[in-house]
Amino acid sequence: MCRIAGMFNLLLEVKAIEDMVLQMCDLQKHGGPDDEGLYSVASDKIVLGNRRLALQDLSRAGHQPMEYENRYWITYNGEIYNFPELKVTLMEMGHRFYTNTDTEVILAAYSRWGVQSFARLKGMFALAIWDTMEKELILARDPSGMKPLYYSREKTGISFASEIRALNVIPALKEENRNWPVYLMAYGHVPEPVTTLKKVYPLPKGCFIKYSTKKQSFLLQSFKHYSYYPKITEEETAVSAIRKQLSISVNRHLLSDAPIGIFLSGGVDSGILSILAGKENPQQLNSLSIYFEEAGYSEKSYQDVLIK
Repeated sequence: MCRIAGMFNLLLEVKAIEDMVLQMCDLQKHGGPDDEGLYSVASDKIVLGNRRLALQDLSRAGHQPMEYENRYWITYNGEIYNFPELKVTLMEMGHRFYTNTDTEVILAAYSRWGVQSFARLKGMFALAIWDTMEKELILARDPSGMKPLYYSREKTGISFASEIRALNVIPALKEENRNWPVYLMAYGHVPEPVTTLKKVYPLPKGCFIKYSTKKQSFLLQSFKHYSYYPKITEEETAVSAIRKQLSISVNRHLLSDAPIGIFLSGGVDSGILSILAGKENPQQLNSLSIYFEEAGYSEKSYQDVLIK
């Protein structure tokens, strides 16, 4: 869902920054085919880019980068499942809204609570907010790390994108990390915080960066602190708690203005999710299944049971 990119650089002309951010967005077009947008300020040497996949408020009102209160600009990738509740809370505090997007709710929440707002967001997200008054760039990533966000900090500025290959557009970041193949061979993937580019890092899960373009200061800090249930010793209590939390989670994930689908493999996990989702919205739920002609490898019989 969506892709984001952006750059601040003291030494480059804004046109050069715009060109690179546009290239970064074009490389990520597959993740945001519905719309594209660019925000830039020559005097601030800042450019934000966005490729949108529309899920909430499918109209042009959801265009990004989005502005709020003539002060904040955002480029955002993700979905906030509790945004209707947050919207009500913020409206009671006097905030006004002009779209049906979760994007505008994130901006309003940030204007009210600052970086503490990120802990209130229940969902998956990677975002960048530019504060035109404080001249600060804020990057944030959800606590589970479901949405990727990579950045590079240099003496002359900071760059970010949803995908590593997008940052490869910037000449100063092209140097390869020679050790990444070792990690790939050892783990079967490239684990965080390792990346294929020497100067590019993933923003840690549940963390934000506050970068001041005026002071050239850089703050990386966690915004999420976990709490745990007391120890459960009764099976009935455990089953009830799991059922309740799964139902709440699935119900939240069905919040969308676009058609919703679920991958139904035939296994226990997708089977439970399909059943719960079907109870909430049986008429609008679509499923996708893959099966093989070789019966020994196929799960079609289990898929058929769940569909019926």
